[in-house]
Amino acid sequence: MRELRAQMGITEQREIWQALGTSDRHEALRRVSETKAKVLRAFDDETAQLTAALNPPPRIPPTEFQLQQAAFAFKAKEQGELYRERLHYLPTGKQVREAADQRFILDSTPLSPSETAWDRFSQRLELESIIDSKQRLTERRHALRAELAAHLGDHEFVLVDWAIQQIADQHGYLIEQDDANYRVLGSLLMRAWIQELDSADSVFMNVDLPASTANLFQAGQLGGQPSANDGAALVTSDAAESERDILVLFEDYLSDQKKSLSSSGEADIRRTMQQFVEVSGISDVTAYRKAHATAYKKRIQQLPPNAVRDYPGKTVDQIIKSVPAGAPRLKPKTINARLSQLAVFGKWLEDTRDDVVAINFTTAALPVAGTSDKMKEFTDEEVSKIFLHPTFIGCAGERNQSEPGDYRVRDFRFWLPLTAAYSGCRLNELTQLQISDIFERDGVLTLNVTDSGDGQSLKNQQSKRLVPVHSVLLELGFKERLDAVKAAGKEHFFHDIPVDRGGRRSEAAGKRFRKYLTRIGVKRKGVGQRGGIHRFRHTVIEKLRSYGLFDHQIAPFVGHQASLAPMTSGYGSSSEMTLAQRKEAIELIRYDGLDLGLLK
Repeated sequence: MRELRAQMGITEQREIWQALGTSDRHEALRRVSETKAKVLRAFDDETAQLTAALNPPPRIPPTEFQLQQAAFAFKAKEQGELYRERLHYLPTGKQVREAADQRFILDSTPLSPSETAWDRFSQRLELESIIDSKQRLTERRHALRAELAAHLGDHEFVLVDWAIQQIADQHGYLIEQDDANYRVLGSLLMRAWIQELDSADSVFMNVDLPASTANLFQAGQLGGQPSANDGAALVTSDAAESERDILVLFEDYLSDQKKSLSSSGEADIRRTMQQFVEVSGISDVTAYRKAHATAYKKRIQQLPPNAVRDYPGKTVDQIIKSVPAGAPRLKPKTINARLSQLAVFGKWLEDTRDDVVAINFTTAALPVAGTSDKMKEFTDEEVSKIFLHPTFIGCAGERNQSEPGDYRVRDFRFWLPLTAAYSGCRLNELTQLQISDIFERDGVLTLNVTDSGDGQSLKNQQSKRLVPVHSVLLELGFKERLDAVKAAGKEHFFHDIPVDRGGRRSEAAGKRFRKYLTRIGVKRKGVGQRGGIHRFRHTVIEKLRSYGLFDHQIAPFVGHQASLAPMTSGYGSSSEMTLAQRKEAIELIRYDGLDLGLLK
């Protein structure tokens, strides 16, 4: 009590009791303990908060998906601001129409004896402030949009720097000014902001002329012919709508894709786009959201195969109603291909416009069930069984590879399966690799899959690509193997594979690996036992799909031939992707349970 009195500057005990809410001495003593405990708890809380502020947890670089999530949250917030602006600053449509009618009456009625010119002017000014409020806010939005678009075109993000910093602090992201994540997030935020400003006219109601005034115009009793400026405004409005028309833009898109698009591929993507627009019922490309892609996916799941051929001239709804019960429907793989087509188009829109975000044209892919005759990918357990066998981690000898020992196989039998498992390359693409096809670019060791060398061939032109070497291969000594082969003066990386009569190495390598799978019990007669080393290609594709990549995003890594659907969107086409983006994707390949330390 004495300590408390001294701290508070209180000299009388009664004052302390009263401060504790009681005049009873015993009750005051009891409450002192409670009060002291509360003060100590508050002090501890403040100490913890201060410690956390002074020693914040380490920030982590955000993923691309996290940046997109942050942009969508920002966009939703801006949409909410527009609605609040609509509620607080704009009159209702009824109030605007009433004001316009009253203004018309004022202009058509002479002054009353009790009314002065100033009174009439004040009334008219007040009515015009109601009528013109929408226009003033519209002009303000347009000015902001123009400023955002100009900064975005110059890759300047000062207008959203505050939002970037806020997002980084809120989520603990490592985003430093002018780094890659700062630029990506800045671009996403500005595009989202522009998109919401462009769609604001659907929030701020379209105010028509009141019926009485419109009738007078039609009767020629008010105003006159539209002025030249009115006509120009109409033309400008029509042009602006045309610039946002999704089907007009789609034709521009097809023109850009002519070189890589077959006639059947063009017909396929045209059908997809027509059905998408029909299901969505929207022409303005800036108005599309992920929900529209999801709705389209649900609708076409009810369509039969060859719907356009079997039901010519009918709409999607008409076709669905005409399909007999129990009739086959589109397969998930076909539906996913169409979703990929939309995603590619969305990416093109984002790259060519400031008011579209590519992810608004995407939705989750459907799971694709396997078939009995399809070549199966390896499971993680099978991969562990392949690479943790004594042949790979140490065996008794060349002639006894079933028993553990100190003898290590480190020729093509070791490196070829591992390279296939961590690249997704075709067998022939790997076995024909020349030393000159493996080089560093931008600090990344890279495989150049090509047919430019003597005796080299590829399945198709899309197979030409650069494939970054996975970090796992580097850890295991891939670079050292390359240096050793180069020092030995060999032309081919897998020079130790026996060559057949046709000068090819793939046949002998493939046959040897199939025998190895049979010997260790991974390959056996039964369902899903087709293929040998090529199964790693299927495995890599399924791995990337499991991480959320669409087929059109996977295509550049594996060299799939594609018309429009499998062309890349999020990562660009094979020739347009940066090596860093390909490296990021290839590093997704991991096999649970595989102890890499045993392979070193």
